[in-house]
Amino acid sequence: MQRAKSAGVPVYTIAQGDALKSPELLKQLGTLSKSTGGVAFRISGPNEIRKVFETVAQDLMHGYLLAFQPPASEGHTWRTVDITLSDSRNRKIRAREGYFPE
Repeated sequence: MQRAKSAGVPVYTIAQGDALKSPELLKQLGTLSKSTGGVAFRISGPNEIRKVFETVAQDLMHGYLLAFQPPASEGHTWRTVDITLSDSRNRKIRAREGYFPE
């Protein structure tokens, strides 16, 4: 998770089969996906995988890139990001939780 967060890479996870029986694993997959800006999927069989990949492809094509210049600070410490909308009707924000400055 640390490497994905450092690289700014969204992680999409897919649970299937016996993984669906493990609440702890499902929680870990959800945490990994959410913290990197990705999505956690649960499928009951391989026939659903195409829909997952289509969803991920659409997700990656329809994202927004927000850029900003943070205040300078020393060190390579984790900085949290909080994004809010003034009007959130029918909108959902999904973003990574923060970043490491370069």
